[in-house]
Amino acid sequence: MNVNNFNIIRQKYTIFIFSIYLGHLFLMSCSSNTKNDKIAVVSDSIPNISSSLKNENKTDNKLEYFVGFPDVFKNDGGGMFTYDSVKLEHKKYIFLSNLSGVAAIKINGHEIYLKADSSQFTYRKDNFYQEVWIGNGLQIVLKLNVNKDLEEGACVDGILELTTKNTKRKIKIHGYTEV
Repeated sequence: MNVNNFNIIRQKYTIFIFSIYLGHLFLMSCSSNTKNDKIAVVSDSIPNISSSLKNENKTDNKLEYFVGFPDVFKNDGGGMFTYDSVKLEHKKYIFLSNLSGVAAIKINGHEIYLKADSSQFTYRKDNFYQEVWIGNGLQIVLKLNVNKDLEEGACVDGILELTTKNTKRKIKIHGYTEV
């Protein structure tokens, strides 16, 4: 291995470690604003999520935590959200998004990917904004309040509205997002 290759590898490793460190700092900054309220759920099941889930028992269609980040979210900023009763430092996210216009939610072990519907986004006004994500028979609306600005993002809380053909479910969430 020549010196140039070694320097490139060292730079990439340093950037990777620094990114992990910054992510940890952002999450720790947001965690001081967590609440211990109960999760507000309108419905316990999500029927007819997509064609891949139609044959599954409706009562089993529950939001699940991501274990790690899917590849599409590893090198792109965006948002990480969890129930408002779960501490952010536990890194148990139920909804992920990136700045490339892709989001994911996990239901019954299926990672379901959505696309941004930017025509329905509202931009930050008085610390409130809205994002809309659609795909696979779902519409996700994030109604978010910025409660703490950070250097490269913000700590937010709000409501995740999950809508299917037959059901609308509201969940209190909080997380970190780049705005």
